[in-house]
Amino acid sequence: MNEPNTTLAISNISALSPKRHQNKMQDAVYPVALRIEEAAKYINVSRRQLYSICEKDPTFPKKIYYSTGCAVFLRESLDNWLKEKERQAV
Repeated sequence: MNEPNTTLAISNISALSPKRHQNKMQDAVYPVALRIEEAAKYINVSRRQLYSICEKDPTFPKKIYYSTGCAVFLRESLDNWLKEKERQAV
């Protein structure tokens, strides 16, 4: 009986190597501006909590409005706010 060609299967696995996958990850685009829902997920709170933080914490980054119904937060501003909160906690 003929045995299956395992060489072909092994060569196909090398096509999925981490190095090839890494190149695709380098091409990924990470948004600079986060919509309300994305910003809430980013800082691990609900949308309701995010709105509450916006109202009560004067140090929280301000929303940027693209249009009447489209507001975003800058990722860098959220990162800086979180770092400051961390410094205050220590």
